[in-house]
Amino acid sequence: MARKKVKLEGMTEAEQEIHDNITRGVSDLFKDHADKLSELLSESDGNKVTVRFSAKIDTSQSAPIVVVRLSFSNATRDSRTYTSEDPKQPGLPMEDTTGGED
Repeated sequence: MARKKVKLEGMTEAEQEIHDNITRGVSDLFKDHADKLSELLSESDGNKVTVRFSAKIDTSQSAPIVVVRLSFSNATRDSRTYTSEDPKQPGLPMEDTTGGED
């Protein structure tokens, strides 16, 4: 299923892409660990577990890199890395940038 992109007002295209990568990382990580989280919730006192997400944004290169991390119960850590398109690299003349299908 395709993710619905939320356009946030006042953001540049690069900021929007970083936002989208962070959102995708949180969603992917949560889905990948949902079973373990449910198991921990059922086993924990008071049915509570703290889940932490963090994002590291590296713009030292021309294409921003976003690393999203998940941690919970001091035992599970996971991360995803996403590289945005290089905003300084022009698209090919025949490249479809509309996102539509043929």
